[in-house]
Amino acid sequence: MDIACDICSGRSVSPLYALASGAIVRCHGCGTVRREKLIAGDDAVLLYEDDSYLDTPYFEALKVGAPRNVEPYLVYERALRVLDRKARKGRLLDVGASYGAFLELAKEHGWEAHGVELSKKARRYAASERGLTMHRTLSDARFPNGHFSVVTLWDLIEHLAEPREFLNEVRRILSPDGVLLVFTINPKSLINRVGHHLHLVTLGTVQRPLTLLYDVHHNFFFDRDTLTNLLETVGFGGEVDVEYMDAEIERWQNVPIPPILAFGTKFLDAAARVLGGRYRMIVFASATPSRRRGS
Repeated sequence: MDIACDICSGRSVSPLYALASGAIVRCHGCGTVRREKLIAGDDAVLLYEDDSYLDTPYFEALKVGAPRNVEPYLVYERALRVLDRKARKGRLLDVGASYGAFLELAKEHGWEAHGVELSKKARRYAASERGLTMHRTLSDARFPNGHFSVVTLWDLIEHLAEPREFLNEVRRILSPDGVLLVFTINPKSLINRVGHHLHLVTLGTVQRPLTLLYDVHHNFFFDRDTLTNLLETVGFGGEVDVEYMDAEIERWQNVPIPPILAFGTKFLDAAARVLGGRYRMIVFASATPSRRRGS
């Protein structure tokens, strides 16, 4: 195919999976895994402004009054404790803020919380029910240079069609000592490896696990190395910390999954705690250039 990689501009790829939901390929230049045909432009707008996309257990759990002793609130609180240590308290921007659940918690931790959300329904809910300042897109907002102490991307980077350009803008609006949080899936997880081998031994006839793992809404599938490479490319030359956690599929899913797969992911979550290869990762990247890179 003759489409330049958004990360390294290379044009050579290897096919990984020919799924009914779309082909998955790996870039020869930087190793990044992505969807062959990216969801972009008007197609992306239609997808995320479709109200039915939000009428799923994952998003319903983000509304006012939902229990906070379960995921994703446990991960949100965990992340905020880390940010309280790593970043100077000030303005925090959450891009892909949905109904504003994370921003509500951030306000409780003393942050001045702002959000970006493409969905009109979610944006209005966050503003009216939680009193949050919300913008439609990052480019529309036109934030000044160095405006935020923290920018968070919860389950967002995998949806982007041009992650390098997007992160360049994030780097611009972060303060020189700011921190970026990226929460995404780990395509090198034990769950992914099991799905891969199941696909191989059945000669591609069993596709359901991989179709769920390579969600039709996702364009890119970054592992620790490829994400770190991207962050360094756009100027996050400082400290990068990565923490891993369980899939918690039943809490994070935005599409129904068969009970047998739900049970299987619980078993693999437990195995991954021992063997390695946990499914979710949370990355904290410092905007401060590293002295080791000659800065």
